[in-house]
Amino acid sequence: MINNFFSIIICCHNSEKYLENTINSVINQNYPNWELLLIDNGSIDNTESIIKKYLKLNNNIYLYKEKNIGLSNARNKGLNKSKSDWIVLLDHDDIMSPNRLNYHNQDINSHKN
Repeated sequence: MINNFFSIIICCHNSEKYLENTINSVINQNYPNWELLLIDNGSIDNTESIIKKYLKLNNNIYLYKEKNIGLSNARNKGLNKSKSDWIVLLDHDDIMSPNRLNYHNQDINSHKN
């Protein structure tokens, strides 16, 4: 089985209320091959300081700060910065089950085309 690498893209705009739970759900994946790209889309709350706390804890987490460029442009920024062929889009107020990336990897390996 091939262990694929995933880029998880989260676009943030004033996301302080849920962002820690969202980031923790990525960190707690039982599948190790991932990077987390956080696009701060012009937040004026504590979103950036929350992200910076995680940057110190995990080398697989990256912050890209933008003026408010809109969700589509922010996602495109994440796609351009991605190191992977496999993209997982996650909203700033969602959480991932601990097995999500493992399931994606199994699906990819089971369906080669």
